[in-house]
Amino acid sequence: MGSTPPQRTLTERVAEFLARGPSPEETARFRISERAQEQVHALMERHEDGALSSEETAELDEITVLDQLFTLIRARLAPPSSSAHNGIDA
Repeated sequence: MGSTPPQRTLTERVAEFLARGPSPEETARFRISERAQEQVHALMERHEDGALSSEETAELDEITVLDQLFTLIRARLAPPSSSAHNGIDA
């Protein structure tokens, strides 16, 4: 009798991806699976309807944090624009 292994969370999948030391190009191309995107869409719809459980709210919060993290990482990986650089390094 085979049991299915527990499903990994999005945070676990992201941690595994980052732990293997992806190149900047791989990091810039990283996307969640189509199935995960569908789950995010469903959670957002349920959130708009005010129908999320506390577990679903926590999952949506986790996804939001990961999205913000990758937005920041990608912004730092992007080559600096010559017009955006004003010569001042903070």
